[in-house]
Amino acid sequence: MGATRWTNQETADLIRVWTGKENLKRSLHLFQGRSYKAVIQRAHTLKLGPRPYSDRGVVPFARVAVLRELKKNGPGDIPDLARRTRLTNSIIARYFKPSLGGEEGEFHVTSWNRRPQGGAHVPVYKFGPGENAPNPGRRTTAELCRAKVFRDRAKRMASGERPRFVNPFATAAGLVSAPHGETGRVFKQPMDIDDRRHSREVA
Repeated sequence: MGATRWTNQETADLIRVWTGKENLKRSLHLFQGRSYKAVIQRAHTLKLGPRPYSDRGVVPFARVAVLRELKKNGPGDIPDLARRTRLTNSIIARYFKPSLGGEEGEFHVTSWNRRPQGGAHVPVYKFGPGENAPNPGRRTTAELCRAKVFRDRAKRMASGERPRFVNPFATAAGLVSAPHGETGRVFKQPMDIDDRRHSREVA
């Protein structure tokens, strides 16, 4: 005995349930006793795509939306992808982790962004498989404190306060920015001016 053909009403019910917020398993009575797997296969045959509201939440939809965004507009970290897709950070973070990507995944970590206030680095995801970029690691408490001290000192210098101590290597280490003053005129004075004055006094 062959499989029971899908009626127009069943197809319409499937489209309604699939694209809506109804629980698919609780709606199986609409499909003549068909199994959950058979209903899923029918949805794939109809090319209905991923469910906007799945039985387990919106994570599958978020995954598809983020992958599409990565493929179309390039890499991004989770806050950036949240702005671009209008999804929340927490929903994206559920499915996009370095451990879920890599050489055999649908995405990989191409680089890491440093947070403005320090702390752990944020992975930047890129569409397609690839080797994950290594995590540069979290800055230590001592490093964060030193950076804050130099930032505070730079602010005081910018406001005109004379610092008690200036680290000559702070700019080279990238802890502070070099000051930018206005351009002006440079006057050159002869180095032997005192010698000439002394000669005139002796004469």
